[in-house]
Amino acid sequence: MMASGKTPGLTQEANGVAIDRENNTDVFDDMKQRFLAFKKLKYMDNLEHYKNLADAQAPKFLVIACADSRVCPSAILGFQPGDAFTVRNIANLVPSFEVTQFSEDLPFLFYI
Repeated sequence: MMASGKTPGLTQEANGVAIDRENNTDVFDDMKQRFLAFKKLKYMDNLEHYKNLADAQAPKFLVIACADSRVCPSAILGFQPGDAFTVRNIANLVPSFEVTQFSEDLPFLFYI
């Protein structure tokens, strides 16, 4: 497959609307429908749980995972909202920690 060729599954712009090449649908409308389905089928059924999460969170796990869209830690590990704090970045990188005069700047410097 050539880099400039049409890649199946990716979107193309058509009259200002992002279109899914595989099934010719508006990807943003699809995302909106997924959100509305979540709200109706999961959020409203677990409203009390989500209200409690809005007040405070106390996750039992910290997961550092790759930002790869093919890997979803919550789906793989069976986490529900509030179960885990998830940090996703490229290649699961965790910067080393050294106490120096610039230690409070390390997170900023790491991403430069």
